[in-house]
Amino acid sequence: IIRRWDPETSDVLRHQTNRAWVYSLAFSPDGSWFATSSGERPSGDPMVAMFDTRSGHRRWASPPLEPSGIIGAVDFSDDGMLVVHDKADNAVVRSAATGETQGTELTARSSKGWRGATFRPGHREVLLTVDDGKELFSIADGRMVRRFVMRNRNEQAMSADGAWLALSPRPETGVEIVSIDDGTRLAALDTESSVWSMSFSFDGRWLAARCEDGAVMIWATADWKLRRSWPGDGFNGNHIAFEPGGRLLGIVHNGLRVWDVEQGRELVTLPARADTKSKIAVSDNGEWAGVGCTDGSVLLFDAPQAKSP
Repeated sequence: IIRRWDPETSDVLRHQTNRAWVYSLAFSPDGSWFATSSGERPSGDPMVAMFDTRSGHRRWASPPLEPSGIIGAVDFSDDGMLVVHDKADNAVVRSAATGETQGTELTARSSKGWRGATFRPGHREVLLTVDDGKELFSIADGRMVRRFVMRNRNEQAMSADGAWLALSPRPETGVEIVSIDDGTRLAALDTESSVWSMSFSFDGRWLAARCEDGAVMIWATADWKLRRSWPGDGFNGNHIAFEPGGRLLGIVHNGLRVWDVEQGRELVTLPARADTKSKIAVSDNGEWAGVGCTDGSVLLFDAPQAKSP
């Protein structure tokens, strides 16, 4: 049975997608569908699947990845027609409606398993993670358009207009802001510890980073100066994401925390009775927020209800 989150009882919508660890999920632009990517742990097949958000009905599922491995990222195009996911050292573009592959696979140079695939808003391009940074590919012909070089495993965030890319070379500290059009370095931001997750606000005014110790840092993109910060709780691996209304969502121990960036305060923490490990996804219409779990389930939060008691 599918349920909306109830602020009185802390019930959340919960749906079992696969027995494998859910690494990533993404909503269609209108929030009516969500896609998940999974890995081989603890059991089950690595695959990508599409679900109806309200009913939990599965629309389609890709064939299991052979040989067994991890599909670590999934993303929707901004028109909702396509989804992209990584697969070993390349990425596959599929029809969101049917799951059928579209065109040729996009081949990157990754060999360490640090994978990721993200559509560039407003462009028919996909950004892939490689060993030493990111590579931008054209969907039309599979051609690599541009490389963004950075050492080590790197975290990323892309602005909603597809103009800026924030990169951070974990386990090193700091964040670099570059222009996606020409690779120009726009700013260098300091952090006291390595960055595990970043997110631009939908209106482009803010960049948020979640650090290894759980601390949250907020910069204004007008001048790239630090405007807000919250101390961490020592829990690393936290993921964050802005929702369209400007609030910031972040994973905490078995729950989801909501911050008001404008007022600089924590609003509420929504408990979730599962091991939430994947990146947070928020629908463009602001109705849904979701996170994948290590037991193969997905928790979907009714985002408009996430308000201060």
